[in-house]
Amino acid sequence: RNTLLNEDPTVDGLKTGYTKAAGYCLVASAKRDGMRLITVVMGTSSPRMRKNETRSLLNYGFRFFETSTVHAAMTELENPRIWQGQADTVPVGIADAVLLTLPRGKARSLVTEIALERPLLAPLAVGDKVGTFTITLDGETVFDGPLAALAAVEQGGFFARLWDTVLMWFASLFDV
Repeated sequence: RNTLLNEDPTVDGLKTGYTKAAGYCLVASAKRDGMRLITVVMGTSSPRMRKNETRSLLNYGFRFFETSTVHAAMTELENPRIWQGQADTVPVGIADAVLLTLPRGKARSLVTEIALERPLLAPLAVGDKVGTFTITLDGETVFDGPLAALAAVEQGGFFARLWDTVLMWFASLFDV
C-alpha cells in the first residue's frame, strides 16, 4: 500500500494504515546520499494525499538538511593534567563518532565546549568518562556526550603520588 516504494527507489519502507479516527497514515523511510529520513504523516483524507504529503516531507528534508560527521571516533579535544599517574597528561576526547543532521551549511557554525571533571586522578583506562562535551548551534544545544580518556594512564609510584598530592594542595590554594 506504500506506493512510494514503486515510485521512489530511495524509499525503503515502513508502515501504512487507516482508522476512522486517524484517517490515512504513512510512516516512511528513505535514504539518499548516506542520509536517512523517517517521515510520519497522519490524518489525510485519501491514500493519494498521504503519499503526496510524505513525498513532500522527504523532498523537503533531503533538500534543506544534511547529515555530517561532526567529530570522528577517537577525536582528541584536549590534553589535560592528570594527577598521581605515570604520565603528566592524558589525551581526552570523543570515543564514538558524532553524526548530526542539521540545516545545510550550518555544520561550520557548530561550537564544541568541554567540561572536565577536576581533578583527574590516575589510574584511567581508555574510555573512562572524564567529563562532558556539548555541541551548540546558534546558542542552542544540539548534542551532549561523555568526554572519555583516549589513552590509559597507570597509577604512579608511592613518591610520585605523594608529590602530586602536595602539588594538588598548592594548586587548590590558587584555584588552578
